[in-house]
Amino acid sequence: MSSLAKSEPSSIIRQDLSEELLAKIVQSGDLAMLSESDRLIYYFTYCRQLGLNPLSKPFDYIQDKGKISLYPNAIAASQLRDKRNVSTRIIKEECLLNGEIFSVLVEASIGDRTEQATGKISLTGLDGKAKATAMKRAETQARRRATLAIVGLDAIGDEDRKASISDMPPDCWTPDLSNKLLSIASEPLPDWSKFWTAFCGVCDRCRSEEQLEKLIAWAFSQKAYLAYPENQVAVENKIAEVQSRVSF
Repeated sequence: MSSLAKSEPSSIIRQDLSEELLAKIVQSGDLAMLSESDRLIYYFTYCRQLGLNPLSKPFDYIQDKGKISLYPNAIAASQLRDKRNVSTRIIKEECLLNGEIFSVLVEASIGDRTEQATGKISLTGLDGKAKATAMKRAETQARRRATLAIVGLDAIGDEDRKASISDMPPDCWTPDLSNKLLSIASEPLPDWSKFWTAFCGVCDRCRSEEQLEKLIAWAFSQKAYLAYPENQVAVENKIAEVQSRVSF
């Protein structure tokens, strides 16, 4: 098991941010307590853990009542669909309130799992091209929301009541920060297939409740490999198999 632990990619977040600060961020989701440079380090590393390209700006910084958090935009949704084989389709389109509101219902699916979400936008006072653009925005909004729902990132909040803030003040950039961000952006992503093969081998060798406790503690400490909900479900199911075997 120790050899597996060594295979986990190094976390630049843990190297540059204190454990106490990280705990506060995880509990509150508030990045306001970070400096601008630390916020960028967190941004880049979070993108990499989700398999997103941080240089494409898949998240926006948003502010609500003084709290700063990350908002996955349409770029994030598009990359998530590609990375996790999410397909989307329009279920229903309709105009509401005598044509004042255009609504789109989209279904996202991964295998047999499905999630639905709506996108709505006002058409009041719009004509021609402006109306067509607005209707396209409603579709994009619905696809984004459905995608985030099926990959487990839908608890972000309603972007309509949040204000976007500047990504980075001009005096934030330094050569040291530049090197750190480039290091994060080029860091190899976790190899799930290699981890899964090794993890299953450890499960097969588990013969006692003591070994099972160590296995569970270790497995759920491998955060980089459990970033995708489907990966965590697979690990939980495998552990359940081991539990049923060891308990007899």
